Amino acid sequence: METPANTPTAIRSVALAARGRNPHGIRSRGFIHGLLPCLLLLAAACTGDTGEGPITELEEVTADQILYGTAQSLTRGGVQEGLLEADSIYMWDDSTHVRIFGLRVLLYDERGREKGRVTAEGGRLSDVARELWAYGNALLSVPADELSEARDIFADELFFDLDGERIWTGVPVRMQRGDCQVLGDGFDSDLSFNNLTIEAPRDGGCSEP
Repeated sequence: METPANTPTAIRSVALAARGRNPHGIRSRGFIHGLLPCLLLLAAACTGDTGEGPITELEEVTADQILYGTAQSLTRGGVQEGLLEADSIYMWDDSTHVRIFGLRVLLYDERGREKGRVTAEGGRLSDVARELWAYGNALLSVPADELSEARDIFADELFFDLDGERIWTGVPVRMQRGDCQVLGDGFDSDLSFNNLTIEAPRDGGCSEP
């Protein structure tokens, strides 16, 4: 797996070696021991705190655990409702949050079909506030169904309240629907995506057939 551009390999290796860890022996594709309970319960409430950006060298050096190539089922009541995938996850023993890079979240309907997908360069997941923030070229993709054609919504960041069945953002968005685009100042939707509202919608034009 490729190392993120903002992840100096030498620094990561030194940090892990200082803790007596093998940087090549901490890869995981299953259950992540100690990962925040909201991943398992599919309960993530979000806020507008966007004070964080790309991980700093200091954060990387002090990370107590770094996991690569991770996939974690999101379940509620024993039913899988989604899947979280990450290229890497940075964790700290004395922190209530983890940083995620190469974030992908898949959401499933009651029949196990994919009903939505979110990708972003990174994310922040908090245990105390149970918040999930996806940032950096965030994209929400909703497949076509019997009620609507496929939709792609682009934004700098997205917020999740999966327990409350909500996804939204307050920054400018661009929605691609068929050959046409709609621009807006934000959007709000339930997770059925049947009640998706663009804030201050404007015609973004249509491509030539």
